[in-house]
Amino acid sequence: SDYGLVASATVVLGFVSIFGEAGMGYALIQYQGDIKKAANVIFGANFILNFILYLIIFFSASSIANLFSDPQLENVVKVQALLLIFNSFSSVQLALIKKELEFKKLFLNRIVALVVPFFITIPLAYLGFKVWALVIGVLTGSLIQILTLYFQNRWTPKFEFDLSILKKLFTRSICITREGL
Repeated sequence: SDYGLVASATVVLGFVSIFGEAGMGYALIQYQGDIKKAANVIFGANFILNFILYLIIFFSASSIANLFSDPQLENVVKVQALLLIFNSFSSVQLALIKKELEFKKLFLNRIVALVVPFFITIPLAYLGFKVWALVIGVLTGSLIQILTLYFQNRWTPKFEFDLSILKKLFTRSICITREGL
């Protein structure tokens, strides 16, 4: 039943994350202009969008739990939805690594993000944390991914806004978002 709760939350968040990313990472990969400025613009836009989506999910968690007929799902969704905010810290980093075709870094990042949570989830489950062991494991994996990306990459985000760059990237990302849906 614990796996079912986390899987249900993952389904909801997977759907919502399509809008949270909005295809901007893939648009950044194709972008030919000032990449650092574009990365900053996308970072800011993704962070704001994902924060708004987090609030929507947080305040509609009760309805989501009712939809799945499982009251325990409400708190799991509220906590696991933090992944939306976490993803805004890693999506631009991942896009920059892909743009530079640094797949070795990407592979190392994914392996570390998968292996480390295992060593956190299993002991927590053994100690009786049940569903929260899985949720903490998922969140830890995302945090580990963020940290390794920041150690691997030279780019650090800054809140910067340029409407012309955002328009160009958003126009490209619309098609990618439709494909994701």
